[in-house]
Amino acid sequence: MKRGVEALGDSYLQARQRFESLERKFARNPELKTEYSKFIKEYLDLNHMSLVTNEVFQQCKYFLPHHCVIKDDSSTTKLRVVFDGSASTTSGFSLNDLLMAGPTIQPKLFNILIRFRTFPIALTGDICKMYRCVRVTPPDSMLQCILWRESPQENFAIYKLDTLTYGTKPASFLAIRAMHQLAADESSTYPIGAEIVRRDFYVDDLISGGDSMEEVLNIKLQTTSLLARGNFKLRKWCSNSPDILRDIPDVDKERFLKFDDGSDITKALGLVWDPVKDKLLFSFVPQRELGKNSKRSALSTLARCYDPLGLMGPTLTKAKILLQRMRRDKLEWDESLPQSLNTAWSAFCSGFADIQHLSFPRYVLQPGAITEIHAFCDASLEAYGACVYTRSAKDSKVQVHLLCSKARVAPLKTITVPKLELCAATLLAQLM
Repeated sequence: MKRGVEALGDSYLQARQRFESLERKFARNPELKTEYSKFIKEYLDLNHMSLVTNEVFQQCKYFLPHHCVIKDDSSTTKLRVVFDGSASTTSGFSLNDLLMAGPTIQPKLFNILIRFRTFPIALTGDICKMYRCVRVTPPDSMLQCILWRESPQENFAIYKLDTLTYGTKPASFLAIRAMHQLAADESSTYPIGAEIVRRDFYVDDLISGGDSMEEVLNIKLQTTSLLARGNFKLRKWCSNSPDILRDIPDVDKERFLKFDDGSDITKALGLVWDPVKDKLLFSFVPQRELGKNSKRSALSTLARCYDPLGLMGPTLTKAKILLQRMRRDKLEWDESLPQSLNTAWSAFCSGFADIQHLSFPRYVLQPGAITEIHAFCDASLEAYGACVYTRSAKDSKVQVHLLCSKARVAPLKTITVPKLELCAATLLAQLM
């Protein structure tokens, strides 16, 4: 900890006020109250929190205010309760102010997604309630107290959360560190599973695969068995090969969502994946406010285009150039765009919306083929970028696919084209 627990002031009053505000919201939305109560009851039923009796009430060091987040695109839990570890106490310090975050010990998202595109047979999964699989021992659990009651007519009950809590600063590190320790402890029994846990997990998401059905089934078996030794349960299994999922109960399979065109899709670290066609899908919907284009609506549109691999890089770079012009002209956030910029932005949106959907094959190689990597970079006065392609040749069949790309808008301060070309070469070297 950065500071001792004694640095915390009183947090009970704020937690109570925040809960009373939540109750007023419940009164306006009884369905929300029902779902919220189910979430809290599940916490109790799974022994993830316990009642604090009057005898030990004085040992409560910090009260976590809480609220809910609705996630409509979740295939399992639509409502999640979030605990606010950043709520300040009367001393000005919050629990998160005292805690250290811990280093990043998981692989980079970009690396995992690149590897995901090299497996003929893909496999994804999810750890059920990952944070809540890791216990917090007393007296540290007394730093995670909450208030709850079923109705305003009841007295407040005080509970302490006995597992890692989403909303506290070190929760992600501690959960991942616990998994890595489990992999180290069980590596002699489950060598493949240990490697997968260290290499193919991004927090609680498994993104893996292999070259054959036997290899992928072995990965699934070893990873499941290893994690079960630490009471981590894998679920939401998905694969482009139905044979991999044949022996998995329906309750543990991924529940598909519907894409704009009606395709059954799931999310792979935020990317939309159609496992039946084995394609990565993208859609584009411009964001408009009161029928006018503004810097805010343009940024909102651009921010909703999630593309960590840069598969839509050339198109989105055009939007970034236009956004840079809006900034250069010092436009206010909600100010209507000047005619020239408005025309350019409308033309960009119309041209992109005509495409409606873009798709890219997830698997970019050929089994048993000779594979080459081809990389390119270029620059202009407005932007510079780099892209990487895979070329796989087997017999007379040659396939070429875009693997990834990165682009940058040229700095506002004018620099020469040779310098921009050097920036592009540097970007390419880093990408490779």
